[in-house]
Amino acid sequence: MKLSYWIFALTGALGAAAVIAGGRMDFIKYPDNYKEDFSRYMTANRANDKPQMVHIYANDRALQSATDGDLAYGSSLVMEVYKAATDEKGEPLKQADGVYKPGKLAAVAVMEKRYWGVEYPAEKRAGDWGFAFYDANGQPKANDLQCASCHKPKADQDFLFTLPQLSEYARTHQM
Repeated sequence: MKLSYWIFALTGALGAAAVIAGGRMDFIKYPDNYKEDFSRYMTANRANDKPQMVHIYANDRALQSATDGDLAYGSSLVMEVYKAATDEKGEPLKQADGVYKPGKLAAVAVMEKRYWGVEYPAEKRAGDWGFAFYDANGQPKANDLQCASCHKPKADQDFLFTLPQLSEYARTHQM
């Protein structure tokens, strides 16, 4: 009985560690209606040297505060990650603008900015931004990504790779 308890506990802890590596799905929920409720402000190749392209969406709170250079609490961004479509030789296809042609939706990453308290340790976040990673069906996706560590060098842009594009979109679409 005791041995099965420890195996169960260890399995749970290891499973949780894999999920937490890419974010905190227990704090950052998948926004079911983001395609209707958020605005898509950018389409680009993903900045990870892999043949992937992304669509990035922002909620109204993010858009309303984007021109200040520091997004307000309650801001949320969603990044759809698509594998590049390939030709018959397996080579990634690009569109006329150089962006990969989207193939299969591989994942949905969510960033949310708010006050987290001690439950979500600062070393797992980038400033006040928390992260979560989901599969194409909106279910938690275990991964080994370290979202916060990639975003931390962007502190001068509120930890966002796309703050200039988001700010420009917010200005030109006058929320």
